[in-house]
Amino acid sequence: MNTQSQTTTAAKAQPNKMNSRAATVVNSVDALPMIDHGRELSIGIVTPVGTSFRIKSNFIGTHSSHMILVELPKLSDENINDFFQEGFWATLRAIAPRGEGAVFSFRSQILHIIKAPIAMVAMSIPQTVQSTPLRNEPRYEVNLRAKAHSTNHRIECVMRDLSKSGCLYITPSLTRPFASGEKVELLISMPGKSTSFDSLSGTICNVKQSSQKRSYGVKFDDRGKENAKTLLAHLKFDGNRLSLR
Repeated sequence: MNTQSQTTTAAKAQPNKMNSRAATVVNSVDALPMIDHGRELSIGIVTPVGTSFRIKSNFIGTHSSHMILVELPKLSDENINDFFQEGFWATLRAIAPRGEGAVFSFRSQILHIIKAPIAMVAMSIPQTVQSTPLRNEPRYEVNLRAKAHSTNHRIECVMRDLSKSGCLYITPSLTRPFASGEKVELLISMPGKSTSFDSLSGTICNVKQSSQKRSYGVKFDDRGKENAKTLLAHLKFDGNRLSLR
């Protein structure tokens, strides 16, 4: 868990890359379920005397309809006692990657500090959340088997999301990795079906590693974008995500 923290005595204005995107206010009942369990979030606390403290932690989830549970950051007892006190207010920010994606920002009050058996912070649920769009186009959740290949190697993978201009696919962590900047083509596998689709071509723009898998973000080239439009037209919602008709 990333627990990099920052303490200041006065809040400083920071350039916001999201300023060009209009923020909206949404009901927290709709927003909070879109934040994945374990998702990193930032916590900004301002004490009654004006000292501000920022740190990153992980979102655990919600408890009933009035509490948010967050991992208690790994801090010294002094910092815990100074900044994580019941009654203090904090500003929380988290990214919800589903659909068009959004950055959620809201104020929440510290209700309880729990240190054992599991260290966590219980915080209040706000009525509303500020939502700032993350992308210019929707990104759809899918679960499509595919083969990814480049000039160096080929491997079976699973595509987990898809948009008109890019996608994300995963491979087992023990397989040979692709590199950021590498050209790649993805061919959708459809056993038992007569329909076939042209490959989605593009460039790997980011790679994320976990203990079980690697995730690759791909930005399509012009040919890949055209083929993605055709593929999207053949997808339908199955109650959970988009799947092939």
